[in-house]
Amino acid sequence: MPVLHSEPRTASSTAGRASAPASTAAMELQRILRLSVPVIVKLAERKLGMSEVLRLGTGAIIEFSKRSDEPWSC
Repeated sequence: MPVLHSEPRTASSTAGRASAPASTAAMELQRILRLSVPVIVKLAERKLGMSEVLRLGTGAIIEFSKRSDEPWSC
C-alpha cells in the first residue's frame, strides 16, 4: 500500500504564518487537495488481456458475465 509523505516545513514556510492567517489556510487547503489517495472499489471481476486494456478509453464499458443482483463470491 502506498505511503503518503507530507512536505517538511521549513523556517521560510512558517515565517509568515502570524501575519497572513487567511493565506496560510488557503495554502494548507491546497496542500490537502494535492494529496493522492488510492481508492479501490470492487464491484465485479473480469480478466482482460493487455491488448484489451490498452484499447480502453474514457467512457469505455466493460461487460461482466454476472448480473449485479447475483451473489458474488470471493
